Amino acid sequence: MRLSDSVSVLMGTTGSGKAVVGPQVPHGMVKMAPDTYSLNNAGYDYEDDVILGFSHTRIEGIGGSGGRGHIMLMPANGELIVEEQKFCSKFTHKRETAEVGYYSVDLLRYGIKTEMSATKNCSIFRLTYPASTDSRLLLDLSHTLCQYALGYDGHAEICGDSELRGYGVYPIGYPNTAETRVYFTLRLSKPFQKVVFWKGEDVFENVSEINGKKIGAVPMFETAEGETVLAKIGISYISMEQAAKNLDRQIPAFDFDKVVADCKDAWDKALSVIDIETDDETAKRIFYSDLYRCMNLPVEYDEEDGFYFLGADGKPHTQNSNGRHFYSDIWAIWDTFRATHPLQQLIEPERQDDVAQSLMENYYQSGKLPMSPAPCLGLMPCMTGHHAASVLTESYVKGRRNFDYKTAFTAMKHATTRTDIGAEGIPAAYSELGYLPADEANSEHDFSVSVTLELTYDDWCTAELARELGYEEDYRFLSKRAQNYKNVFDPKTGFVRRKRADGTWVEPFNPNDSHKRGFCECTPWEYTTLVPHDIQGVINLMGGDERMVEHIDGTFSHNRFNHINETAFHIPFIYTFARAPYKTMEVCRRYMTTIHSLEPGGVYGEDDSGSMGAWFAFIALGLFPSCPARPCYTLTSPAFARWTLRLPEGKSFTV
Repeated sequence: MRLSDSVSVLMGTTGSGKAVVGPQVPHGMVKMAPDTYSLNNAGYDYEDDVILGFSHTRIEGIGGSGGRGHIMLMPANGELIVEEQKFCSKFTHKRETAEVGYYSVDLLRYGIKTEMSATKNCSIFRLTYPASTDSRLLLDLSHTLCQYALGYDGHAEICGDSELRGYGVYPIGYPNTAETRVYFTLRLSKPFQKVVFWKGEDVFENVSEINGKKIGAVPMFETAEGETVLAKIGISYISMEQAAKNLDRQIPAFDFDKVVADCKDAWDKALSVIDIETDDETAKRIFYSDLYRCMNLPVEYDEEDGFYFLGADGKPHTQNSNGRHFYSDIWAIWDTFRATHPLQQLIEPERQDDVAQSLMENYYQSGKLPMSPAPCLGLMPCMTGHHAASVLTESYVKGRRNFDYKTAFTAMKHATTRTDIGAEGIPAAYSELGYLPADEANSEHDFSVSVTLELTYDDWCTAELARELGYEEDYRFLSKRAQNYKNVFDPKTGFVRRKRADGTWVEPFNPNDSHKRGFCECTPWEYTTLVPHDIQGVINLMGGDERMVEHIDGTFSHNRFNHINETAFHIPFIYTFARAPYKTMEVCRRYMTTIHSLEPGGVYGEDDSGSMGAWFAFIALGLFPSCPARPCYTLTSPAFARWTLRLPEGKSFTV
C-alpha cells in the first residue's frame, strides 16, 4: 500500500477545519478542489450537496472572510447559464472519490463524471460527457471563495481551435484587500465548435475575446455517449505566456493517469520522512493525514525557468530565483511560527533556508518584514506581533544559515524598534511604556495584552540573533525589553491583564474573557503563560511550581483550555517546566483521542496553514518546541512504539 493511501483528505472538510480536499503536490501553487455552495475558505464543505465549480487556488484551513478560488471551471450541457449560483450541480458522496492526488465526482445535474489532478502550477481534468450537441466547459474569471464574484477585472481570448488564455484580477483576501492577478492557459483535447463569452448577464457570440468584470468564457463541443474530453490548465502570477510555459513543461501530453501517479509519488516521498511503528492503525492514519496538511504551505511560487512574482512594495515585479525556491502564503506567521515552521525544520530542513530567504526578499522590496506574505500587491498585515523574527532566528539557531541573516537582523531590529512603519513595526506606546496600554473606548477589539506578550517574544528572538552575531549592545537592549511581559502581570490576581497608560489596572477583570478586552483569540488563563522565552520567569511571578500547576489545572477545568487555537498549544507542556511532567503526558494522551479523527469533522479548529496538524504530530511524536527559536524540545511520552525521522545525508533519528 502507498504511504499516501494512509491519508484521509476528507478529514477536516466540514466544521471549522477548512482542510483542502483536492489534488495538490507538496507546497504546490495549484490547490484544486470543488467549491461547494457554502463557499468557505477551502472551497469545499462535506455537508454541502451542491458544487459551483472547480477552482485552482486556496489556503489550508484559514479563517477570514474572502479570497482565492481563482480560475474556476464547470463542465455542463443543456441550456446555457452563466451565473455560478444557477449553473451549479447537485452531487452525492456515494459517487465521489477523494484521494491524495486524485478527486472524482459525478455532477448529477449534467450526467458528467469529473476527475482531476494537479502538478505544481497546473491542473488536468478528465471529463466524461453524455451524448449531447451542446456539451461545454464554463470558465468563470470572477469567482472567489467566501464571497461571490469579487473579481475586479479580467480578460479571456481565443488562441487557436482548442486553447484559451487570459487572467483575472482579485482581492487577495476579503473585499478591498491587496490586488492579485492570476493568468491562465487552458487547452482541450477536443477542438471547440465555438466559444461564447459572458459579461454580467450578457452573452456574446462571434467575438474572439472579452474584458471587464464578471466575465467568463464557454468552449462548446458535441460529445458522444461516454466520450472523454481532457482539459489541462496552467496558471501563473507572471503572464499568460508563463502560464503556457508552465503547462508545456509540467503536462506536455494529455496523460491524466501519469499526472495522478506523479502526484501520488511526490506525496509518498514527502511523507516517508517519518516511519511509524504502531499497532494503532487509526492513530497512524491520523498522523500521516496531519503531516500531509503540514506540507501544503508555504507555497513554492517560483515558476518554470525560475521566475516568480513579488509585489511587496505595491508594484508588480518578476524576479529570478537564481536556482533557489521562493515561498509565500505563510498565512499568517502568527499561526505558523508556533508549530508549522518548527515541524518543517525537522521534516524538511533543506527547504528552510529558502523559506527564510523568501521573507528577506519581501524586506528587500518593501523595507518591512511581512506578517502574512502572499502573492499580491503590497503587504498583508494580519494578527499581532512580527513573528518573522521567530522564523528567521529559528532557522539560524537550528543550523539553516544559507540566507542573508545579517540583513535579517537589521530587518528584525527595524520591526522591533520602529514606530513609523505601521503594523509591521511596533506601537509608539509599547516603546515608551514597555507595554501597550488598554484601549477602553474600543474594548471589544482591544488586544493590548496579547500584543504586549507577542512583542516581548519577538524582542527576545531578535536579541538571540544579535547575541549569535556578536552585537552585544543590541543583545542587552532587546533582552531587557523581552522582560516587558512582567509589566502586564498582576501579582494580586495571578494573571496578565489590561493596564492603562497611567499604570492602573482596568476594572472589572474577568479571566474568562476571550478575543476581547485585551486578548486575541484566547483568555488570560492561556495568555498568562504565553511567554515561550521565559517560562521559568512566569513560574517565579506565579509563586513557584505548585502555584503554576494549580494555574494549569485551572486552565484545563471548565473548558478553559482552547485547544482549537494556536495560543493554547504550549499549555500542556507548562506542567513539565513546573516539575510535573506526568501531567503533560496525561493531558497529551487524553487530547490525542479528542483533537482529531479521520472523519470529515475530525479537525477541531481551523487548521491554519497546517498548524493544528503540526501540533498533533508533535504530540504524537512526544516532543514540542515550547520556544520555537531555541534549538531544543520539551519531551513527553510518544504515542508510537517506535518512529524514525529521515534526515539529510542519509542520517536518521529514532525514538
